[in-house]
Amino acid sequence: MQSFDNALLEWVHGFSSLALDGFFKFATDFGGVTVVTLVTIFLAIFFVSRRRYESSARLLVGVGGAVAVSTLLKMLIGRARPDLWPQLVSETSHSFPSNHATASLALVFCLGFLLWQTKYRWWVVGLGTLYVMIIALSRLYLGVHFPTDILGGWFVAVVWVSLVWRLSERFQFQKA
Repeated sequence: MQSFDNALLEWVHGFSSLALDGFFKFATDFGGVTVVTLVTIFLAIFFVSRRRYESSARLLVGVGGAVAVSTLLKMLIGRARPDLWPQLVSETSHSFPSNHATASLALVFCLGFLLWQTKYRWWVVGLGTLYVMIIALSRLYLGVHFPTDILGGWFVAVVWVSLVWRLSERFQFQKA
């Protein structure tokens, strides 16, 4: 997989320019744990204000848990970050899986589950997909993650959020 990772990173790096440098340095912050945490808390408060306590809890556990699992895996696996060219941003943690990829997809996946039965579902799918892809591409462009780090982060997000939804549905069913 290392040759695949390096080849794809080199290909993405071939598009580098000052304009893209600035765009991706800006864009990557929107998938970071700080921004995703703030958005998640804001949305959780919004759901609470609407008396949708279960939605708020699912969102908090879905996003927070996915990031926690990703961070734990990062520490256990200890994969070094790419070192193919000078990086435009400084990262000190390990590379696999990508917390940016995990956090951004966990947020979008949770919102997709929460809003699937509403008229907003296609907005979540469309804008969410664009958001997740820009975050992933920013991490590759900036040279701070291998493609398999992104895929690993997405895997963590999908598995964790799906597990949270399945267990919360089961708990809700047994409650009734």
